[in-house]
Amino acid sequence: MRKLKLLSLLLLPVLVSCETNISTSHSANSNSSENISSSNNNNNSSNNGSSDESSNSPIEDEYVEQTFGYHFEGGDFTTNPSTFSANGLTFSTTSATYVSGTRFDADNNEGMQIGSSKKPQTSPWILSTSFQDEIIITSYKIKLDTGSNGAATYKLSLDNHTKSGDFNQNPSVYGEENLDESTTSLSLELTAESKAMYFDYLYFTALVPTDSDLQLIDTINGTGPIDPDPDPEPNPDPDPEPEPDPDPDEPPVNPDGGIRPGEGDVPDTGYSPITSEEYYKNIDFSLSGTELENELYALVSDYTRYSYGDARYILLYTDQDIENPDYLYGLYDGDLIEEKWSSSPLLWNREHVWPCSRMEINGVSDISNGSVNHMTDLHNLRVSNSDINSYRSNKYFSTSNSGETFYPNQSSDPNDDFTGDVARILFYMELVNPGLNLVNNPSNNGHEMGDLSLLLKWAKEDPVDEFERQRNSRIYEYQGNRNPFIDHPEIIDKLYA
Repeated sequence: MRKLKLLSLLLLPVLVSCETNISTSHSANSNSSENISSSNNNNNSSNNGSSDESSNSPIEDEYVEQTFGYHFEGGDFTTNPSTFSANGLTFSTTSATYVSGTRFDADNNEGMQIGSSKKPQTSPWILSTSFQDEIIITSYKIKLDTGSNGAATYKLSLDNHTKSGDFNQNPSVYGEENLDESTTSLSLELTAESKAMYFDYLYFTALVPTDSDLQLIDTINGTGPIDPDPDPEPNPDPDPEPEPDPDPDEPPVNPDGGIRPGEGDVPDTGYSPITSEEYYKNIDFSLSGTELENELYALVSDYTRYSYGDARYILLYTDQDIENPDYLYGLYDGDLIEEKWSSSPLLWNREHVWPCSRMEINGVSDISNGSVNHMTDLHNLRVSNSDINSYRSNKYFSTSNSGETFYPNQSSDPNDDFTGDVARILFYMELVNPGLNLVNNPSNNGHEMGDLSLLLKWAKEDPVDEFERQRNSRIYEYQGNRNPFIDHPEIIDKLYA
């Protein structure tokens, strides 16, 4: 199909009406407070296309204007890389270091995250689609953002036209207007220099052949950033009803961010917060060896158990990041993970620090969402990315990664040290579960973990941090027990002398 210059289209009466609509849309967008990249000097564009004027049958009979508008979300990407259909088009993506949602509008589940602060998408992430017939793109917009102090680049490509530029942590709209680009494909390439990237929507207008089966759908036109100044309601109520007072039974909004017990799917707690001193008031810490172990076991092993399904939502509260409470702190790599549970796509795993396959007690070695047993102990469950969870598998801990061993520090950030964390969790699990054993050379007999001598070393080299303290206290609010190796790390020498 020949490429038709948009100028020639404007000379014909039917398509003048279409152009009038386009101009109206452009006029509305010119009032937007968001940045349009056509006026952004950082962006570079190139147009290598050539075209020929049409001189055949009336053009108004050959084309119809269509618009495509879609808010992307993490749930679109059920695999990595992924293929999915939306609003009349089929999209495919390349692999991402991390994919999640939502960033821009959590209430409407709009927007998605690509990469993370610990795993930035330094190689290009490409979203692409093709059209069954050659169409003419007349304008497009994309909305982008990065994590705090992040930097990234974008490149939008048609067959013979490319536009590229930089973007950062300020949510902005980038695009071009008054285009006349014939194309059979469209691709968006995003690359991060650092931090996570966030992608909200793709919107474009096109002239589509009238004999084409292509039917584009626009689900965002006239809302949000596409039409920032909609017409006011006719005859507004001059004396609207005042907003009702907040429901006193509703849980209070947490000004510091983060989900609280009783909000959404997160269960209410069963125990009031307690100090460490109050919890251990009857423990004689001058004891050592078996005597101290017996006293601690009697106290700590008496706890309320929740189901493995409940843990999906309780961990949203217990594993909140200290500095960013709207995110969860991922074990092993320190990744900040969106604070919600989703199995499609799977955002994170409930990682058993002492693996299920190594904690068989009384024949119990399996777990499901309905399970309530020693395998659902919240002290042993940590939020982790699914890829790092799969890589760890059921390996015991060591200073290197191999077919049998796993090193818990998978982050390049020296502040992310998990060696002491896993040691103190394993000490707790051995204390409250007679039959589980920490040894120097663990076997695969179903109840051994280690390496004990290394864990003892790690517990001293990586002391208790604020995240562990917060998590320990929050788990108490549910289970009614605490990890004494976090509250009193000095007992490690007394129990493992």
